[in-house]
Amino acid sequence: MLVLEKLFLGFNLIFVGLAILGKIIYFHDPPLFGPLAYALLFLLMMMLGMEIRLRVNRHTWLILTFALGIFLGKYWLLSLSLLIIIMLGFERFVKYKKRFLFITAISLIIVFSLIPILDGVLPIISPKERVEPIAISYVIAGYVNALAISLNPSLVLLGVGVLISGISTFRTVAMLAFLSYFYSKFPKFRREEVIVGGMGLLLAFLVRSFAEMKISGKLLGMEVLLERPAFTYSVYEHLFQISMPWGTRLILKNIVPGYEIAKIFGGTSRYTYSIFGQPVVDFGMFGILEGFLLGLAVRSVRKVKWAHVFMLTVLTICIEVGLDVPKLSAIFLLPYLSSIFLSQASKDTS
Repeated sequence: MLVLEKLFLGFNLIFVGLAILGKIIYFHDPPLFGPLAYALLFLLMMMLGMEIRLRVNRHTWLILTFALGIFLGKYWLLSLSLLIIIMLGFERFVKYKKRFLFITAISLIIVFSLIPILDGVLPIISPKERVEPIAISYVIAGYVNALAISLNPSLVLLGVGVLISGISTFRTVAMLAFLSYFYSKFPKFRREEVIVGGMGLLLAFLVRSFAEMKISGKLLGMEVLLERPAFTYSVYEHLFQISMPWGTRLILKNIVPGYEIAKIFGGTSRYTYSIFGQPVVDFGMFGILEGFLLGLAVRSVRKVKWAHVFMLTVLTICIEVGLDVPKLSAIFLLPYLSSIFLSQASKDTS
């Protein structure tokens, strides 16, 4: 197992530890045995997938991605089909693949950032607008920015992530930029990188805190480091109780499932449900096998650094936010995309 993968698994354990501590301190509620055992088994299966020497045909990942799309209906399947056709064309006709992918990512960052801005959705001015469906475009821009950083680690792109995070008040966007940069550069960091990264995260946290104060009148403090994981983990525990043993496929049927999860609790915003939430909701006790698949996916991209970095970045964000079909599709497409880069590298050296 590589060092970055150990870090990722460590982040999972830290989240669980903080969540349990937060539940005890703020909710006076000890963790339930069943959900905790399931979470640890899921991580164990993921670790097994990273360790086992099992060769997976690259087209298997395309089949898995397409199978996931069935749950979201014909329009998502059509979009996936188009994306796969584009990838096949990319493999055959694009010579400078990494450069092309980077330029495409930069273009998409601009497009997805401008969509809500041109629609007048600016959460930094009106924080309540962050729950508007179109505001999710900022988050998509954040994921694409993380891809761009994985391809070409740059302090400028790290700054772009912080800027989008500030405008949108989504801390996730800043975390995506920070994590992709962190995984790309680990363990060697220059002093200016540490300063920019640290200040960027602090700024994103402050902007989100002041936005929350405008909405609720409460300024978020350091207690959020325990309270937020505790809340997310509590959501996961409840989902575990209502989904076992066979699952409900609730998350797979929704492109932005956070709203549907919130409805279960009587909420109207997007709820986070942790990396363990989606497997248990959709597949019940068989969801731990998804952990094995994710571990295999991570192992399959090890030889292509940018893909390895981006996959770990997405999975790390999912520790708290939770998995869904778009994220799983990206994760399962990465091994296929990596195989294209490996094939080109072997041709260049032959």
